[in-house]
Amino acid sequence: MKFDLETGNYRERYVNAAVRIMHYIEDHFLLVGKYDTEAIADFVISTYCPEVFDYMPRLIIRGASTPARASS
Repeated sequence: MKFDLETGNYRERYVNAAVRIMHYIEDHFLLVGKYDTEAIADFVISTYCPEVFDYMPRLIIRGASTPARASS
């Protein structure tokens, strides 16, 4: 389905999609930053329909800084 600004309320569709993506992220990932889910949702939406946006976020995702060790 092509994203069309002339059809329907695109702001409402964007917000609904962002909320659904953020709920999915919150349910499946542990993020510590206050706005991490919003940034990831914005990234997902902007890569899905790049012709709508002038700028897109760049994500820099880092994992744990030290390897986890099992205690024996």
